[in-house]
Amino acid sequence: MEVTISNEKDLLLEISNYIRVNRDRTATYKITLGENGKKYRFKYNFSFPLSQEAANALESFKIEGKLKKYEFDFHRCIFEEDVQINSHDKKLSFYDNCIFEKGTILNGYKGVLTFSKCKFKGEFNAENAILSGKVKFWESEFESQANFRNTTFNELVDFWRATFHKPTIFYKTDFLNTVVFSAATFKENVLFTYTRNEKLMLLRGTKAEKGFDFSLAIMPGKLGLFEFNLEDYKDVKYFTDEDEYEKAVSELAIIPIKNKRETFRILKDILESQKNLSESLKYKAIEKEIYRNELKTFKNNSSLNWWGKLKNWSNNRFERFNLWLNKWSNDHGNSYGRAFFFIIIVGWIFFYCSLLLTDRFYFVGFCRISEWDFSKGFKLYMEYLNPIHKFDYIEEPTKSSAWFYLFDFLGKTFVGYGIYQFIQAFRKYK
Repeated sequence: MEVTISNEKDLLLEISNYIRVNRDRTATYKITLGENGKKYRFKYNFSFPLSQEAANALESFKIEGKLKKYEFDFHRCIFEEDVQINSHDKKLSFYDNCIFEKGTILNGYKGVLTFSKCKFKGEFNAENAILSGKVKFWESEFESQANFRNTTFNELVDFWRATFHKPTIFYKTDFLNTVVFSAATFKENVLFTYTRNEKLMLLRGTKAEKGFDFSLAIMPGKLGLFEFNLEDYKDVKYFTDEDEYEKAVSELAIIPIKNKRETFRILKDILESQKNLSESLKYKAIEKEIYRNELKTFKNNSSLNWWGKLKNWSNNRFERFNLWLNKWSNDHGNSYGRAFFFIIIVGWIFFYCSLLLTDRFYFVGFCRISEWDFSKGFKLYMEYLNPIHKFDYIEEPTKSSAWFYLFDFLGKTFVGYGIYQFIQAFRKYK
């Protein structure tokens, strides 16, 4: 059964006709709508607390004596127009698939405020609000924009299993107590721009399906990362202009590439401080790969002379090459399997080139495999993989060209590097 509420008078009439009152030792009464199987549809701009006229009418109800304190629980209610919640100390709760079809404005609140299994189809706006009591958004969906700019949470705020469908910026949001994003889902970019975490932010099982930026957060408190699995993401941009950068992180929810790298560095450092090395290694590898991509955006300083430009250019290229080599040799310390194949493949390339640069071996072609000298070649290859082998591991080295010595030296260098990377990968859990 669905009941239409067109104004406060209809609401008061419904309360007077059907009201469930629970009295406890503090003489607080709970007014519950919708728990009796009815569904309520509000067709006016709902505001809480109710008007003074409505409050006086409530207090005039004689229910086990004069009604001094009351709480509101709304179940299965549909609010077709705007909802405005102003500061008050009464407990206010919305449960069981309450739907807010238009805007929801939260101007502040002193009491406990609960939204459980609610859908905000319009914008949820808590900008500049001061929330002194506990606030809970359990299993609620923000289908439109969620605005928490300059919002202050003095007590616990709980976004357990909440889903954010639009890009979200917690801009200068102050979490002065525990904030819980346990099992929350962000469908688009989420940025904690100048957000303050005073005590504890819990990200257990939080899913960020696009970008996640924690680089500008102010973190005197702790960060709980249990089962938080952030993958590498591509939606980033490179900014050189300060105004464009500030607009990106505070208004457009665009994550700059340097913010992305800093985010993974922070996550890596926190996990290392918690002795969670297995998880930190993944973020370390992603951080290094982001830095390599960041180096690709290098632009030389036009005010420098030719020597300064050449120096900057050379440093950039060497850094990129070093990171590229780390990536493919052992995935920045994560993969000893990759290091093993790096030794085998790179060693074989230099070994084979070295053989062809002598007068004792030559390539007979793929069609004459029967003429290949596998046994002797394998023996020489095993000797070659020893990075301290001598040049005369092949007979009569004096007949070899200068290129032979060059390739042999380069092969020693890269094989030795691969062995070092192999050992480093094995020591990743040290």
